[in-house]
Amino acid sequence: MSIDSDRLPPNNLDAERRLLGGIFRDPDTYETASMVIRADDFYRHAHQRVFAAIAELVAERKPIDLTLLHELLRRRKELEDVGGVPYLTELWESEPTGANAEYHTKIIRDAAQVRRLIYDRASDAEDLLAQAERKILAITETASNIGDTVRSAADFMREGLARIDERIAAGVELAGLTTGHDRLDDLVGGYRPDELVIVAASPSVGKTAFALNQADTTARGGSAVLMFSLEQPEKDIVNRLLAMESGVPMQVFTRGTSLSQEDAANLAIAAGSEGIGGRPIYLDATAWQTAARIAALTRRAVQQKDVRLVIIDYLQIMQPENPRSNPHERIGLLALRMKNLAREVHVPIVLLSQITREGAKRDGPPILSDLRDSGDIEAHADRVLFLHRQPNQPTEHQTTAIDVIVAKNRNGPTGTATLLYRKAVLRFDDPAPRRATPPLPAVRRRQVPTSGSFWCWCRSVSRRCQSVDAWLRC
Repeated sequence: MSIDSDRLPPNNLDAERRLLGGIFRDPDTYETASMVIRADDFYRHAHQRVFAAIAELVAERKPIDLTLLHELLRRRKELEDVGGVPYLTELWESEPTGANAEYHTKIIRDAAQVRRLIYDRASDAEDLLAQAERKILAITETASNIGDTVRSAADFMREGLARIDERIAAGVELAGLTTGHDRLDDLVGGYRPDELVIVAASPSVGKTAFALNQADTTARGGSAVLMFSLEQPEKDIVNRLLAMESGVPMQVFTRGTSLSQEDAANLAIAAGSEGIGGRPIYLDATAWQTAARIAALTRRAVQQKDVRLVIIDYLQIMQPENPRSNPHERIGLLALRMKNLAREVHVPIVLLSQITREGAKRDGPPILSDLRDSGDIEAHADRVLFLHRQPNQPTEHQTTAIDVIVAKNRNGPTGTATLLYRKAVLRFDDPAPRRATPPLPAVRRRQVPTSGSFWCWCRSVSRRCQSVDAWLRC
């Protein structure tokens, strides 16, 4: 039976072959392609399977190699479906370089979008574009040579001691970025490079507010932060940051309440260079993001913006690589991808998560088995923090006690840090913060006054302390 080629859906098999051949020749081009297309954007099923297998190799931190690809397809019983070794060889020979990968990717994407417009009359072009971005395949850069990753004990011991010496010489107590809360820092030692930190809670307890407080604390210290908000749009995140910084209640932003002159002035300062506007906080509020897109943007931000902390809000709405996978497998794999990403870029990743309905309804604080959809979340996390509103507190109260429960801590103790959550302005504060004595020049330490009030020079805004003890604590 013959088929009229004019009746075939839009496709370009030559571009598909050339793109795959270009990826074989230059594996770095895969990242560029995976930001734009996904496996089912290819028209030919064999090409879909090959591209998906490449994505799996990358996700497993293996090089894109014909031998490894052949073995993976054989293991998945798809080798004969793609045409066997002869067709893989044909793909290799179809393109001598990866230089044209971007051009071929665009051709494949455009044809796929037109096919979807034909097949799905209920969707408009914007919907189709959004669907394409939701399902881009996950990627992780790999070491090209095992000799680059195997190191002697002498080498890494020297580096370990050097890091400790640097921290002592700099007078830094924490091994990572401060959480901004004394008791919590005592428990977890700050956010350390290469670590995945899960922050989980029931809805409306304050996960996003807690994350924004962590972002602001880090940025105040001069370290850049990248936040992905998969749930809330940019305007909502901006309003929250302004409320936190200015002290102007959130109802001003949500109910159109009129502004007093004082509130207007505080908002102007909060938004300016002396406030949030002057801090290195970067935000991507694109909905329906995949692990691949988050990974690619994180790599660029770390390289170009020197980002030191990544926050993702939140795990359960991150889009899967395989939409047909069950929730347990999907969530576990996404958590693993984020852990691998943290190790790859050497920054801590704070990943927000929901807890199960059963855990939310049960009396008492959450436990590790309450992590929603997958026990693998606990397995891949270096630390798991639960936010738990203390019982017998009316939800309408503007200030509530929130327990931050360190339920898992791979390199330290577990325990609980209690914070005060000021809901109106979305601020988390220590109930009674410790204030370390600031380093003062030696001459000032020798000239401590013995009586009377005097100016306290250790603050940016001078004020009078009424006792020596107060001056030392200030």
